[in-house]
Amino acid sequence: MTVRAVLVGVGSALPARRVTNAELAETVDT
Repeated sequence: MTVRAVLVGVGSALPARRVTNAELAETVDT
């Protein structure tokens, strides 16, 4: 699955906001 790739892309696209791993997990609802 490319979920991790997507998360990395989102983090790179939003450098102004540092998103934690926990927030990413909640966003993807894993």
